[in-house]
Amino acid sequence: MGQKYNLDFRVATCPAISGENVTIRILDSRNANVGLEKLNHSPHVLDPFKIFLKSAAGMVLVTGPTGSGKSSTLYGALQYIYDPTLKIITAEDPIEYSFPGIMQTQINNKIGLSFSQLLRSFLRLDPDVILVGEIRDGDTAQIGFDAAQTGHLVLSTLHTNDAISTLGRLDDLGIDRAQIAASLSCVLAQRLVRRICPTCLADYVPSEEEWSPLFSDYPTHLTFFKGEGCSDCDFTGFSGRTLLSELFVPSDFKSFNKGAGVDELKAEAIESGRMKTMVDDGLLKLGDTTISEILRVVPHEMIQMFRKRGSRSAPGAHDPGPASSTGRGRGFMITDPATEGIRIDQMYEEYLSLAAIIQDEEKIDRELFHRFVTDNFQDLTKTTGSHSILFNFENADGGVRITAVPLD
Repeated sequence: MGQKYNLDFRVATCPAISGENVTIRILDSRNANVGLEKLNHSPHVLDPFKIFLKSAAGMVLVTGPTGSGKSSTLYGALQYIYDPTLKIITAEDPIEYSFPGIMQTQINNKIGLSFSQLLRSFLRLDPDVILVGEIRDGDTAQIGFDAAQTGHLVLSTLHTNDAISTLGRLDDLGIDRAQIAASLSCVLAQRLVRRICPTCLADYVPSEEEWSPLFSDYPTHLTFFKGEGCSDCDFTGFSGRTLLSELFVPSDFKSFNKGAGVDELKAEAIESGRMKTMVDDGLLKLGDTTISEILRVVPHEMIQMFRKRGSRSAPGAHDPGPASSTGRGRGFMITDPATEGIRIDQMYEEYLSLAAIIQDEEKIDRELFHRFVTDNFQDLTKTTGSHSILFNFENADGGVRITAVPLD
C-alpha cells in the first residue's frame, strides 16, 4: 500500500448524435515485464514460435483485431530475443512500454516519420532485429520483406481474421508470392477471451444451442466449465483474460510453394490436420474459458471450417468410429522427419492432449516421441516405397493409439 505507479492512457473520442463515445486504454508499465511464457500461448504455438524468434533472418507476423493482445506478444518476443550483443530497433505508434537496451522510435507523420520512412533509415544502422509496430501500407510491407530477405529478423503486426488470411492481405499490399515464400517464417494469430473465475469454476453440460455450432453430435469426450458467479468475480463468472492462438508456418504446406490461394491452403489445413486453429486451441483450454467465449471471439468462417473438418476422416486413415466412442484425434503427414521437427512437436502436443483426456499418467517424453516417429517413418518408407506417411491419433482401449499409413 502507498506505492505509486506511472500509468499511460490512450484516449480515442468520437462524437455521436446522443453524445460522445470515449474509449480509454490503460497502459501499466508493470506489465512490460510479462514474458512469452506468461501469456498462456499453448505449447503447440509457443514452442515453434520461439524457434522462429531465434532465427537470424525472416519475417514473423502477429495478427488479430485491435485489442487482441498483439503488442503484448511482440513485447514478450522482444524480451525473449534480447541479448546485449544484438542491435534491436523498433518503430512504434505509440511506444507503449520502455525497454532498456533497445532503441525504440516513435513515428510522427506530421514531420514525415512514418513506418516506411523509419524502416528505410533503420536499414542504414545495421540492426539485427527490427520491430515495426504495424504494417499499414504496401511501402512498409515491401521494405519489411526486403529487410527480412537480406539478413534481418523483422517482427510486425497485421489486421487479419486468422493466420492463413494474412497471405491474402499481403497479396493486396503487393508483395510477390515468391518473396513471401522466401521470407515469411510464420504467422501467429490470436484473440483474447475472458477467463473463468477460478473460485467459482464448475463443470456443466451446455445446451445444444451452445455446442451445435461446432459439433453435429454432443462431444462426450470433452468436459465443459463455467463460472457460477461469486463475490470474487462480482458474480460475472469471469476473472481476467487469456489467449486463443494459432500458428501458420507456410513451409508446412506443399501447396503454398505451388501458388495456392488462401481458400486452397485452408482446405489443405482441414484435410491434413496440419495446423491447430484457434477453435482447437480454445477446446484445449475449456478449463480456462467457456465454449460461449470461444464462439464469441472466433471468426464465423473458422467455426464453419471446424464443423466441416469434424465430419471428415483424415485422408488415407481408417475410420475407427464416432469421436464420442474413441476420442478420435487428427492426422499429420510427414515427408522428411529430419527437417520437420516443428510438425513432430505439434504431433507430440496432440498426443499429450489425447493422453490428458483419458488421464494417462504413463506418457513418453518428447525426445522418445521424436525417435518413435522417425523410426516408423523410415521403416514404412523402406517397406512400401512411399515418400509420405500419415500418422493418425486416437484414444482407444484406455490409451493413445498412433497408426502410420503410407500415402503414395
